[in-house]
Amino acid sequence: MPVVVLGHSLGGVVGLAMAGSTFSLRLRAVIGLGIKVAWTDEQLDRAKALASRPPASFPSRDEAAARYLRVSGLAGLLPADDPAVSAGLRELDGRWHLAMDQTSFAVGAPDLPDLLAHSRAPVTLARGERDPMNTDQQLAELGVPTVTLAALGHNAHVENPELAMSLLDEHLGAGSGDSRLGLAGRGRENRVQRTRHPVKVNRLDEQPRVPELAPRASSDKSAHLRFDGLAPPFRLSLHAAE
Repeated sequence: MPVVVLGHSLGGVVGLAMAGSTFSLRLRAVIGLGIKVAWTDEQLDRAKALASRPPASFPSRDEAAARYLRVSGLAGLLPADDPAVSAGLRELDGRWHLAMDQTSFAVGAPDLPDLLAHSRAPVTLARGERDPMNTDQQLAELGVPTVTLAALGHNAHVENPELAMSLLDEHLGAGSGDSRLGLAGRGRENRVQRTRHPVKVNRLDEQPRVPELAPRASSDKSAHLRFDGLAPPFRLSLHAAE
């Protein structure tokens, strides 16, 4: 069954690697959201230093959760008791730790042109309009279709999950129109909501479009696989296409 990969930040880089010849995977498409494109030497040195530090531990969950929210850029977006925060924490011998493997900071800058050149699946790169990790121009220079999610930041999938998931719409499901987008029987509230966060499509051959933000119908054949050890900024989801 073909799979559509939607990966965020480092998860987007993992998705691009999955589309290469190293893995024997049937991917219908790869969507990379919020991938950092340009790295300075100072940023790479800082990442290496973080990777070499002993993992921090905390006497209480509250302290660990506060650290998790800060380093993941989720402070103010999620409460400390959110299940996503719990997924990013581990308790060991009475001390609390972040679940993320600290050595992942040492992966370095991804060679995006090479990953894109060897991808066996079509790729779309997306970003939140307010994401400081990248710019529209940086993505456009990579030569693949790009999408900008207006008024959203680096963690666009947390700020507006429905809008982020709409990036999958052209790849998943059969048919077209409202039924494909899960809008059958939905009310006006979804159509009003979608105007609050329009999408700018940076393609020469397409006009800007606004995606539907309705919840997906139960008949949609989407399978989600989350790598929670990477933490929400580095989220990878796999979606089985029909």
